Amino acid sequence: MEIYVMRNGEQLGLFSPEDAQAQIDNGVFSAADSAWAAVLDEWKPLRDVLLSTGSGAPENKSSQKQKRIGRIRGTVEAEYAK
Repeated sequence: MEIYVMRNGEQLGLFSPEDAQAQIDNGVFSAADSAWAAVLDEWKPLRDVLLSTGSGAPENKSSQKQKRIGRIRGTVEAEYAK
């Protein structure tokens, strides 16, 4: 299944479910962004579309916090390495 994502009024896509989940994980998309796929009758939150494919699920807050800490740590380490 290929997914379109509506972000800031712009339709983006096509994305595989795995690519859309990666975009959420990287902070590019929000799980609340609207999404559509050919099997749907209407636009739905991206998290719901991914859950219906079985390829993604919203992460718990602890997991999201750990990813943010990792991104911040990587940024700080990169700055000190200069």
